Amino acid sequence: MIVFLDELQMNFLCYMPMVPACDLHFRPDAAYRWMRIDPLEFYGEEEFRKRYRFSKETFRFLSCLLEDDIGNSTQRHGALSAADKLCIALRFYATGSMLEVVGDTLCSVSKSCVSEVVRDVSVALSRRLESFVLFPHDEEELRKISRGFHSIANFPRVV
Repeated sequence: MIVFLDELQMNFLCYMPMVPACDLHFRPDAAYRWMRIDPLEFYGEEEFRKRYRFSKETFRFLSCLLEDDIGNSTQRHGALSAADKLCIALRFYATGSMLEVVGDTLCSVSKSCVSEVVRDVSVALSRRLESFVLFPHDEEELRKISRGFHSIANFPRVV
């Protein structure tokens, strides 16, 4: 059975089932496609930051940066896009929720899929660690950074 939802109902749902366009006759075993929301369009800047802990601009930057590593070469069978994968991983990092909860609330994906996505995104991010995270090279630089953290938050011996 196909249910058509109005705009108000769509605000409460992240997806709705649809019969493939090429299938003119309804078959119970027909493959369903799930329309995923685009969080960049669906959420305002403040709500997006609250959910993913990043601004939309930073999200776009990360999505472009990781596209080659986590993107798919096909959209077959409703494959997750690089942006979908990044959303799943960032939501997991931001909330610390269980994998199953993250999968249910975002794109209706399985726990094993969320696990694989989080692993892939984590590996892709770690490959670029040296480009964005700089470690002190000598004792003086280490002490300077440590004093800086102490002056900001009164937190001793942090690098």
